[in-house]
Amino acid sequence: MGLRTVGYVERNGSFRAITGQIDTVATTYQFEVPAGDSYFGAFPWYTNEDADRMIQKAHRQSTMCSSRVIGVTAEGRDIRCLTIERPGGARKKENVTVFGRFHATEPSGSFAVDGAAELLLSPRAPNPSSSGMPFTLCRWPILTEPKTVSS
Repeated sequence: MGLRTVGYVERNGSFRAITGQIDTVATTYQFEVPAGDSYFGAFPWYTNEDADRMIQKAHRQSTMCSSRVIGVTAEGRDIRCLTIERPGGARKKENVTVFGRFHATEPSGSFAVDGAAELLLSPRAPNPSSSGMPFTLCRWPILTEPKTVSS
């Protein structure tokens, strides 16, 4: 696997991709940091607050949603899951479970969980529980928040 050439800078909620220079063992990024707080990372990040907003939005959007805590991380953060199922249906043992974000620096799992919830709750999707099986979407809490770069 090669070195990454693209990094992301976030300022005031807006992401900007920047290209780095690769040498034999590292990628070097050079960019201007304006006064105030800016964040730099290998990917656009996804915070624990983003996950909370996604679950709240799903609850507002549909009565098919419920959420629960399935455990706690070593740091004491709740591991919350969103379940989407047809109301009034007989609860089956089988279900589809999607887990995302096991590592703090891998936000793609969080975005996948969000996308699955959005698809399952969208009017263009077939009945999300047409099989009678609930869908459970879980995202591990972030263990490391982005670092602040100040100037």
